[in-house]
Amino acid sequence: MYYEKDVGVQSSSHVFEFIYRGVVVDRCKFGQLGPGKGQFNSPHGFCLGMDEDIVVADTNNHRIQVFEKSGDFKYQFGIPGEHLM
Repeated sequence: MYYEKDVGVQSSSHVFEFIYRGVVVDRCKFGQLGPGKGQFNSPHGFCLGMDEDIVVADTNNHRIQVFEKSGDFKYQFGIPGEHLM
């Protein structure tokens, strides 16, 4: 993954916006609410991978999901952790 100055991303539900110098340069919408592949439960953050894959932190499903830049599901990883208190 990479970082470039003046580049930002934001997500809401399953709408992802790519922002460059304060201007939305691309917007994509894919997925839906749920626990399955390509579904989300409170996505909080995403970024672009080296090959322009879209990498999404799917918070309440306790996983990271990776998508083609077209929005097609590629793979996922992660499992719920244990509460140690």
